[in-house]
Amino acid sequence: MRRISLGQVIPEGLAFILDISPVAHRVIMCHLEGCEEDTPAWYHTFQILFFSVSAYFFSCPVPEKYFPASCNIVGHAHQIFHTFPAICTLSQLEAIFMITRRSRIFSPRGTGLIQSFCPVAPFFGLVACSAGTASHLQCARSRWSWLQKNSERLP
Repeated sequence: MRRISLGQVIPEGLAFILDISPVAHRVIMCHLEGCEEDTPAWYHTFQILFFSVSAYFFSCPVPEKYFPASCNIVGHAHQIFHTFPAICTLSQLEAIFMITRRSRIFSPRGTGLIQSFCPVAPFFGLVACSAGTASHLQCARSRWSWLQKNSERLP
């Protein structure tokens, strides 16, 4: 079982409070006023939710506890922890994009396929690279176990 020290959890919690306090104030005030039409507030709500879920997986080794030895390469709590802040950042960027699109200060962006895909392309690239790395490590692990089993037969 993995132990998390207070030196890791306290700075993470303080950074969360410092970063999220203006967003939390906006979300609370918006929901108190009954703003169902304000879509960026909902994206900010998801941002807070995803960050809270990532904090849970940061402090609790949930998959490894219930499925020992099957989450060594894929499905580890630390991998899940890193996935949720990425989704949190995506929802934050979408909310900011919606707010700037509404503002008259910024010039309107194009609505073509390239302009819509460019902000999320790095995320899909990250997912593809992570899947490729996990697949490579799984193959290397199976080759290593095969070599250990058959090392007596090799010359």
